[in-house]
Amino acid sequence: MTISDDGTGESGGWQQASVRLKIKRWVEVYPEFWECPQMTFGMPLRNVAQGQISAEEAARISADVASKASRKVMRANLTIPQGIYCVRLKDEMDMSLRKRVAGSRVTQP
Repeated sequence: MTISDDGTGESGGWQQASVRLKIKRWVEVYPEFWECPQMTFGMPLRNVAQGQISAEEAARISADVASKASRKVMRANLTIPQGIYCVRLKDEMDMSLRKRVAGSRVTQP
């Protein structure tokens, strides 16, 4: 979803995309797979700190944030239950994305 930037103010417009993140971890010698519930990455099309933010750049930043957050949450507790992992992952991604792009956020329905 995209909301156009009217060109006024310090930031404008909005872009967002929703994903279900597929998770894989190794439990001894066997892989374990699951999906976290749908999460939505959203950020402005333009802000003071980054200027114009294209959809491609937004996707690249979001993927980088998700990868780093996943590693951080998993390393903190290798046996974390799946549901708790997903909650902590969403919180870590939201905090990290807000630091990377002013006015951004990660939400769940």
